[in-house]
Amino acid sequence: MTKLTLSGSASLKTDGGARPPAPFSAFELRLDLHPDAALPPAGDLPTVYTCRRPQDGGRFTGSEVERAAALQRALTACRPDDCIDIEWDSDFRDWPRRYSDIGFIMSYHNLSATPPDLDNILTRMTAEPAREYKIITAARTWQDIVAIKRLLADARRRVFFLTAYCSGPLGPVSRLLALAWGTRRLYLAAGTPLVSGMLTAEEFLKVYRAQRVTVGSRLYGVAGYPVERSLSPRLHNWMFELRNSPDLYVPLPVPDPDDFLTALPDLDITGLSVTVPLKEHLRSLCVSCSVEATRIRAVNTLTHGAGGWHGDNTDWTGFRDGAAGFLPAAGPVLVLGAGGSARAVMYALELAGIKPFVWNRGRERLERLLTDYPAVQPWNASHAVTVQAVINTLPHDAMVGLDEVGLGGHPPVPVFDLNYGSPASRILSDGTARRWPVRDGLSMLYHQARAQHRRWIGSDPPVSWDQARQLLLQALSERSSGGESFTGEAD
Repeated sequence: MTKLTLSGSASLKTDGGARPPAPFSAFELRLDLHPDAALPPAGDLPTVYTCRRPQDGGRFTGSEVERAAALQRALTACRPDDCIDIEWDSDFRDWPRRYSDIGFIMSYHNLSATPPDLDNILTRMTAEPAREYKIITAARTWQDIVAIKRLLADARRRVFFLTAYCSGPLGPVSRLLALAWGTRRLYLAAGTPLVSGMLTAEEFLKVYRAQRVTVGSRLYGVAGYPVERSLSPRLHNWMFELRNSPDLYVPLPVPDPDDFLTALPDLDITGLSVTVPLKEHLRSLCVSCSVEATRIRAVNTLTHGAGGWHGDNTDWTGFRDGAAGFLPAAGPVLVLGAGGSARAVMYALELAGIKPFVWNRGRERLERLLTDYPAVQPWNASHAVTVQAVINTLPHDAMVGLDEVGLGGHPPVPVFDLNYGSPASRILSDGTARRWPVRDGLSMLYHQARAQHRRWIGSDPPVSWDQARQLLLQALSERSSGGESFTGEAD
């Protein structure tokens, strides 16, 4: 089981008590941040003593002689279960041989890249005696994360303790995936992260609930770009926790689809939610697709089986169920956008017998949608047609409002927006300002996630919409009170 190690504070008393709350099993005392801290710290958790150099992500600015003096204090204070972290390429690499009665973590940090010779580096590190080993590199590509996974697999085969994951933009996901790949420790920030890619203890427990995860846990995630603000991890991990499941759902940022697709077979992912801009792109990955995904020509749900990836689309049922009781039962309606989400909406409207118009600024994508859905008509505001509802599938940051699509003088009608969060999309803001009935994409997010859960697990999650709504609104409120924008689309 991974040792969850709280880092960054001066003592264990993070909540006024004698020790951090469960599930933390260790405490890292950063002597480069807290040089005057009492040693050993109060409390009964094992302590990892660290005094990190700037090139390794630390704050110590003194000489190596001064750093040695700081670590000598730790040598004196060390208890049997405590450890001292020393860098493999530092002047202290011989300390494990000199002080054989002390537990050491031999560490290597490269915060600019993931070297191609990591295997050789680890082999040379393990030639030195230590209780544990630690490798942190900067991930520039998904292949870098695969390299870390292979190191962890090697450590399990050779039966030694290794902590390994990445820093940088791909750092958070590498750290979460490493839980299922056997990392010895996961360091979590007590407050502000100490390095890029570090998770805070709060998000680890609130968003990912990842204290449940063990080696071999099934992995799921939302693939797209950007995905860092998606609410899907909070929703799915809550569902897993309510089932007492160790499975984990993570954000999978994909700035380069080719890089991600090359790495995907080695990541041990069981299921994927697919969001913009990959809903049409990842369909080519599937060896089979559901009837719905084939008709829609876009996937938002992938499930890995013995034969490969099976593609499905739960956006259309998410829209259908999320809009139930809000949108009128008869058309016509106006759909804004012509991407994968718009296609799912068109399919749901087609099954319901509702006539749609469509507006899209780009002509090529619009033409493809019109070819696949001959009953759909392009919107022309000059024809003075009255629609019964507006459905917005455009990206949140699209600079398009109701006036731009020709609805400036239109009578009030319901507006359903697939986006959620703050600040609201232009369409939703315009509808609210004009006192039109509006609904954002939270209900769709829940219903399509529920359908995904059913496909992956085989049964519905034990969560009602009312329960999920409270969780999601709380998440939005926390982001808003923290001064952050928090936007997304139903994944």
